[in-house]
Amino acid sequence: MISGDTTPSVHVTKAAQGVDVLIHEAMSMELMKLLQEGAKTAKRDKLEQIMKDITDYHTSPVQAAEIAQQAQVSYLLLNHIAPPLPLPGLVDAFLKGTAEVFKGKIQVAKDGDFLSLPAGKKSIDVSHRF
Repeated sequence: MISGDTTPSVHVTKAAQGVDVLIHEAMSMELMKLLQEGAKTAKRDKLEQIMKDITDYHTSPVQAAEIAQQAQVSYLLLNHIAPPLPLPGLVDAFLKGTAEVFKGKIQVAKDGDFLSLPAGKKSIDVSHRF
């Protein structure tokens, strides 16, 4: 199942019930707050407001993990990541707290990721195509 831009939704939880893979957008509210503060310091009022406003219609990684856990999903793939994570170390900061609420496999999607669910198997094969 794929979820687009949304705040946490019971409709997503219901639709994802028992699926193998939930692909859900995610936004780190903490990292967005840092960007908002940086825009404020730089006196970029419009950018500051945008950084504040976009948090109103996105789901945090922890909230996406809670949805996946409630729906008994096997694999959570976070996509449409905000803010972008240009450095590998930021992935850990982005996922902070997710392991405490979701017991399945969780991954932050990258361009070229390929998931395969072979027929007749319980496995989810993950590879990187480029």
